[in-house]
Amino acid sequence: MAKKIFLIFNFVFISSTLLVSNVNTANIRKSFNEGVKAARSGKIDFAYMHFSEFLRNNPESELAQEALFAIGEYHFFSGSYNYAYSSFDDLLGYPRNDLMKLFALAYQFEIAKKDNIKKKLKEIEKEIGTFQKVTFLFRDFKEHAYNSPLNKQYKAKHFIDKIEFYIDGKFFTEVPY
Repeated sequence: MAKKIFLIFNFVFISSTLLVSNVNTANIRKSFNEGVKAARSGKIDFAYMHFSEFLRNNPESELAQEALFAIGEYHFFSGSYNYAYSSFDDLLGYPRNDLMKLFALAYQFEIAKKDNIKKKLKEIEKEIGTFQKVTFLFRDFKEHAYNSPLNKQYKAKHFIDKIEFYIDGKFFTEVPY
């Protein structure tokens, strides 16, 4: 009898733990999705607030990198280059999502160019140049795309001697190897 009660108690405990975990995950995603929804409707300031709050409350979430990228974008397009650089630098510390990091490096390159920090430009050029091994079989270039939470479309074109970056179809910057 005691064994049955123990098994029932464990089953109820594990089931309730999983239910709470799933609800919490849904709430985390809801908060992030509010930022995406605001960005898509053109309310960039609200999107920034949602992503900042999300990141503050969920720094270990799988979506933290996406939120950090959106925050960096916001600061860049607001002209707050130091904050943007810092946000992208924090993003580069995360272990995943190489493609997002490539575009973060492009932003850092452009900021270093604006601030005329030649030493940093060379470091970023080198990092971008060695970031991915690109094979050019039967093509002149290789292309990568990324859609950000702030509703921007990114494209990188890898050539033999450079990478060109585009945001929403417009040329953003070029990094030579």
